[in-house]
Amino acid sequence: MIRNRVVVLVALTLGFLAGTVVLAGMPSVVKDRFVLGEPVWKEMAVREDLSPDYETCWKKLVDIIVDRGYEVGFMEKESGYLRTNPNAGLVRLKSNWVYEVKIIAKLVVNEQDLKAGKKTVDKLRIQVQGHLYKTSKGSLVESYSGYDKLVLQDMFNDLQLVFGRQ
Repeated sequence: MIRNRVVVLVALTLGFLAGTVVLAGMPSVVKDRFVLGEPVWKEMAVREDLSPDYETCWKKLVDIIVDRGYEVGFMEKESGYLRTNPNAGLVRLKSNWVYEVKIIAKLVVNEQDLKAGKKTVDKLRIQVQGHLYKTSKGSLVESYSGYDKLVLQDMFNDLQLVFGRQ
């Protein structure tokens, strides 16, 4: 029993140290914003006065993302899904490091209303994926995936002002 606890403790410590070593190799300018691991989704309920108008919700979502300087890579209005192309212009890095961010947004409709022939938007979900990589002589040397917590919070706040319930 004690041996199992020691093994778990050692494994957790090594995992933490491995994450610290990974962060140590990253450019310092992204350390405060880039989170390693699976990107998180943030979600907000849509205002009641805006919720029944799917067309307006879709237009506002696209406009906000494009107005912030992101280029749409893929969108499907019918499903409410939008993904931007990777944007490498947010953070300028020296040497051969590249930092890219892309935004994924989804309008979530009320399933019961949809069955009744209405398209009511219940929620808006957003995710900001980040990819940091280093190349040398045309080859990939290091690569990290995660999300940008600053862009996620800024975009969430901007969307909250338009879509969010007060």
